[in-house]
Amino acid sequence: MLEPRNSADLAPRPLESRAVFTGSLVDVAGTLHSELVTYMAAGLVVMLSGYPVEGTAAFFVFNFLRGLFFTGLGGYMASRTARSLPLRHALLTGIISLAVSIFFNLDAPGGLLSWPLVLGLLAVVPVAVLGGLLANPERNL
Repeated sequence: MLEPRNSADLAPRPLESRAVFTGSLVDVAGTLHSELVTYMAAGLVVMLSGYPVEGTAAFFVFNFLRGLFFTGLGGYMASRTARSLPLRHALLTGIISLAVSIFFNLDAPGGLLSWPLVLGLLAVVPVAVLGGLLANPERNL
């Protein structure tokens, strides 16, 4: 026979700002610091070889994957830090990352409607959620 549930089990659980802050900090700080290093390295390559790497497809792909890596890591950290509802924390981290990405790319060449930027913006939230899933595959989501 089924036993009645405890009313405390049915109460909605609040989001933990600590977990979302941790995930967002890892995402934004990691992305910005790695971007600084990437552009310094690109400048060094231009200075030493005269070959401008910033406009190449390889540079775009590297930046795309670098940004998504830190977004996934931020979702992972938010999910691992949360005591409950890990996937929601990763999702909120992805939404914050999307907002920060839009803000920093408002003056991007070609505007917000350039296809590489749109592709990156569409991938941000799913990658953060994927990071959350990878952090807690066995936990209640």
